[in-house]
Amino acid sequence: MTSPREALRARLAVAGLERHADVLVALASPSVRLRSIDAVMRPSDPPRHVPSVVPGIGPAVAIGSSERHRVALLADGTVWAWGFNANGQLGDGTKRNRAAPVAVRGLAGVRAIAVGASHSLALTAEGAVYAWGANDKGQVGDATHEDRPQPTLVAGLDHSVRSLAAGAVSSFALLANGTVLGWGDCETPQAVNPESHRSRPEAMETLRGAVSIAGGSNHHLALMPDGRVLAWGSNVELRLGMPTDDYHRRQPAPVPGLPPIVSIAAGASHSLALDAAGTIFAWGGNWFGERGDEKKAARASPQALQRPASVRELAAGRHLSLALSQVDGPVGWGYNSGRLLGQVEERLHTFEPVSLTGLDGDVVAISIGLALRTDGSVLQWGDGIPTGGPAWDDGLPVGLSKLGGRPDLPEGVRWPDNDGRLMTFLAQVALADVAPHDATASLPAQGHLAVFSDLEDPEMPTVVIYAGPGALGRPEPPPGGPTELAGAVVLSPEPELTLPPVESDAVRQLGFSDEEREAYDNVVDDDHLQPRHRMLGHPDIVQNDIRSGPDEQLLLQLDFIEHAVELGEGRMYWYIDARDLARGALDQASVDFQQT
Repeated sequence: MTSPREALRARLAVAGLERHADVLVALASPSVRLRSIDAVMRPSDPPRHVPSVVPGIGPAVAIGSSERHRVALLADGTVWAWGFNANGQLGDGTKRNRAAPVAVRGLAGVRAIAVGASHSLALTAEGAVYAWGANDKGQVGDATHEDRPQPTLVAGLDHSVRSLAAGAVSSFALLANGTVLGWGDCETPQAVNPESHRSRPEAMETLRGAVSIAGGSNHHLALMPDGRVLAWGSNVELRLGMPTDDYHRRQPAPVPGLPPIVSIAAGASHSLALDAAGTIFAWGGNWFGERGDEKKAARASPQALQRPASVRELAAGRHLSLALSQVDGPVGWGYNSGRLLGQVEERLHTFEPVSLTGLDGDVVAISIGLALRTDGSVLQWGDGIPTGGPAWDDGLPVGLSKLGGRPDLPEGVRWPDNDGRLMTFLAQVALADVAPHDATASLPAQGHLAVFSDLEDPEMPTVVIYAGPGALGRPEPPPGGPTELAGAVVLSPEPELTLPPVESDAVRQLGFSDEEREAYDNVVDDDHLQPRHRMLGHPDIVQNDIRSGPDEQLLLQLDFIEHAVELGEGRMYWYIDARDLARGALDQASVDFQQT
C-alpha cells in the first residue's frame, strides 16, 4: 500500500515539482482533517436544492437577496426579511437569525428596495430613503459607521429619488434630475476625502444621467442612456473590462467592445451586460465558471454567451450568474455553494447554464436563491439561510464532533459571554475520535473541545473550552440567546498530510519559478471547493501566516465556506504555543480570522 508521503511525492512529480519533492515531503506535516459528512435538517424541511414557496408573505411585487439574507417588498408597501442577521440586516430591531420572514420595523408605503451583502435600502412613495444593516463602510448613510438593526433615514436626500441600487458594501440613489448619489464603498471620484468610503450621500457627477447601477464586491457598473456601460473600482480579474496593469480605477470609464446595453449585473469578480436582443455579454474572472465559459483565465474583453438566449432578466452573485430566458427558462451557472444553482451536488460548479429545477415558466424576477412569480408568491432554495431553531441536532449523540447546532458542555460550565453578550457556539471536537488519527500524539487522547465567538463584536473575541473525560449535557441557550449558526454539520476525523503555505519562509527559500509557484499553489489547493476543517499540521492560509515562529502550532481550523454565518466566507484559526499544547492547556489558544 502506498504511504501518504509516497502519494504526496507522486502528486508533486505530476505537478512538475519533482526537483523539490524531497524537501517538500520533508516539510509536510501530519494533520487531522475534520471532514464534513452530514448536515442535520428537520425531517419536514424540503430538499434545499428544490425551490419551495416562502410561507407567510405575499403577494410580493419585488425581491432582493444576498447569499445570507433575503428581502421581499409586498403589494401593501411593507417589507419583509429573513436569514442571517448578525449586522441587523433584517431590520426587525434585533440581531437574531430568522428562518421565517419578519416585518422590517416601521416601514410602510415602500415602492422599491435594494439589497447589499449585509444591508438593505427602501424607497417610500414620498421619496424618502431608509437603510439598515451593516454600516462598517458607511453604507447606511447616516454619517456613522455603526450597524443599524432597524431602518434609518438616509441623511441629505431630497424627495426626488427615482430608484436605488446597492453593491456589497455600497449604496446609490438615482434622482429624477439625473444626479447620482453614492455612499459606502462607492469610490466617489471627486470627493475631497481620499478614503474610498463615505458615510453620507455624495454626488457622483461623472455618472449624471445614469439609468441604473450594479454593484459588485468592490467594483461597480453604470448603464447610461445611450447604452454605454461605465465601470470603476477594482480591476482585479479584469472585471472593469480594462486590459491594463492598472488594478484600480476611481474614474468611471466606458467598457469597450459592447453593443448598446439595456441591463447590467456585477458579481464579486465578474460583470454581465444584456443587450436588446436578449444576448448576455460577460467579462472578468471565471474561477468557478461565473463568466459562462470554460477558460479560467480572467478576460477583459466582453464575450457574448451562446446560451442562455432571449434573456429578459439577469442577476449576479459573488461567483455565480442567473438569468431568465424565454428559451431556456430560469438558468444559472458558476459556483453552486449552498446549492444556489439548485443542484443536488452542493460543491458543483459549472461553466455552462443549468436549469434551476422546480421553477416554472411564470417567474418574473430572480435573485440569489429567490424567485418571484406572477401571482406574487415567492420561491426560495439553497442553504444560505437558517431553516429552524437549534433543536435540529436533538437526534445527534451528545459529544459528537460537529460544526454549529448546540454545544455539549460539562455540568457547571456556563455559556461564555463577551461583556454580557452571549457568544455564538461555533464547533466542538471529541478528542477520543481524533486520537487514532493524530500521528504526532500532540493532542490529549480524551476530552472535549468547544469554541465560541462573539460575532457581533468587530474583533470577534473567542473562548476555547477544554474539558477532560466526563459527562456532557446539551444545555438550552440562555434567554436572549446568541446568534446561531444554521443547523449542524457532523465532522469526521481522518489523517492527512499538509504542505506549508507558499508564502512561508521554508517554501520561499526553494526559489520557485513562476510556473513552479503556480503548480505548488494548485497542489496545496487541489480541493479548494471543499471546506477545510482541521487540527494540527500546516494551516490553509487565506491571506498571511500570523504565527510568530515554529513554537506556535495550529490547534484548530474552521472553514466557513460551507456554513452560512455572518462572518462571511472565511477561515478561523486557533494557534497554540507548543508548551501549552504539550501540557494540554488547550484553552490558551489565540485566534485569527481571515476572509476569503
